[in-house]
Amino acid sequence: MDNKKVLKLQIIGFFVICIIGTLLHFVFELSGNNIYLSIFVPINESVWEHLKLGTFATIIFMMYEHIIIGDKPNYVTAKFFSIITQILTILLIYYTYTSVIGKHIIYIDILSFILAISLGQIVSYKILTNKYINETIHIILLFELLIFLFVLFTFIPPKLDIFKDPQTNKYGLEKGKYNAKNII
Repeated sequence: MDNKKVLKLQIIGFFVICIIGTLLHFVFELSGNNIYLSIFVPINESVWEHLKLGTFATIIFMMYEHIIIGDKPNYVTAKFFSIITQILTILLIYYTYTSVIGKHIIYIDILSFILAISLGQIVSYKILTNKYINETIHIILLFELLIFLFVLFTFIPPKLDIFKDPQTNKYGLEKGKYNAKNII
């Protein structure tokens, strides 16, 4: 696949990931707090849970994109670093502006999400079009570790601010119908 087609696919991916990520924000509540969906979608308003939006929207788009791109030797690497770029961008923007002004503003959060997705897609494009980067088992294992951490910290979040729902001051599934102690 030539670079022009890869670029076009990354631009399409930007829009698709933004739309899917936005929709994922509402899935847990609309599902009646479905415990199985809690793995993939935010269960509260914590920063950590909102990192799922870009991550799992990108993974959903990956399923479609992989069919078109095929077995590029750096595909998983591109997607892993795309997601890491999203996560780091959101964390950097959120913690920078909230430490300066002392509160969070929904419009800045939305703009940071959009910026994070666009930067992630740029990183994805750069890696996909770089013929010198190849997949390694380490990247695949890191990708699996990231997914595992999202699952683990949904049910057993550390008592750190990143995992705390600012609306309820609770962590993980404590706030809802389920409590991690009853599940595990």
